[in-house]
Amino acid sequence: MIDDFSMFWVLGVPGFRALANMPADFIGKISYPLYLLHMPIVAQINQFDLFIGLKLLLSFILSVLVAYVSYRFFEKPVARLLRSIASNKSSQEER
Repeated sequence: MIDDFSMFWVLGVPGFRALANMPADFIGKISYPLYLLHMPIVAQINQFDLFIGLKLLLSFILSVLVAYVSYRFFEKPVARLLRSIASNKSSQEER
């Protein structure tokens, strides 16, 4: 019988690809901007007189697209800048 600890140990081994899932990884990376930006997009799409299925599809596609653009051109560069500042600060403190 495999206990819970053994399962977590096996799944946590580097190189174990059972949990590697590119779509889930992508959604995970854009999840915060997706959370922040989906409602304004849904509100704008709902103003159009379209079939509900089309509104849903457009809202989903535009939300994912805008979240990706936000992640790629805002979130990643800001994170890179903050890491650079932090590494420069730590290297100056070591001197």
